[in-house]
Amino acid sequence: MRFYNIEQRKCYLFGENVAGGEDQYSTDKCMSLCKVAGMLRFCDCVPYYIPLILNAYNGTTCTLAHLECLHRNRVTLNTYSLIDSGKQGALKNRSLQCSQCLPLCNFYDYGTRHQTILLKKAYLLTENQEFLKLIGRQESDGKSNYTYESLVTLIKQTDDLSIVRIYFDSTYAILFAKRSLYNWLEILSNIGGVIGIFVGCSLISAFELIYFFIVRLTHNIRKYY
Repeated sequence: MRFYNIEQRKCYLFGENVAGGEDQYSTDKCMSLCKVAGMLRFCDCVPYYIPLILNAYNGTTCTLAHLECLHRNRVTLNTYSLIDSGKQGALKNRSLQCSQCLPLCNFYDYGTRHQTILLKKAYLLTENQEFLKLIGRQESDGKSNYTYESLVTLIKQTDDLSIVRIYFDSTYAILFAKRSLYNWLEILSNIGGVIGIFVGCSLISAFELIYFFIVRLTHNIRKYY
């Protein structure tokens, strides 16, 4: 795939389009940055949860004062276009120009599943007793009391509790890779094979015709005349 330029293959290989300080290109991150750039262009603000972008572009944090502008441009800010801006026509002013956010040629796909059950406080205290005691043995920072008894009391008095556990669904992942189906040499070989089957000749036969009708004929004319 590296023999083709990016405009032809429409995807990035590892190491391409990597910004400074990053190890690898991400399509999702590129689309997010494209949306932030759109917010800056239309409303001159950046969401509060992206402080690095805020510092880089010297923008202001989006507040309630920007809500009307964000609402007015919500359709454009939620519409992405991967087509080059010169070929978009009427779509150019109704979507974000994200033609640089091409997908990766090779990417991994992890299967995900989720399951939710009702959490009982008795289960929380029983299953995490050792963990709570471990926290209670840590040194206090002077602002909070992390004793085992205080944590148990906090759990009993709190209603909005949840536990999130993340596991790998499988020990392997699926790798999707884009490869060229045929190159020019394979296409030439296939054409020659088809001609050989249906016509009974090949490229070698074409060179033989050139040899007998041009080279050999010229040689015979010079020999006898």
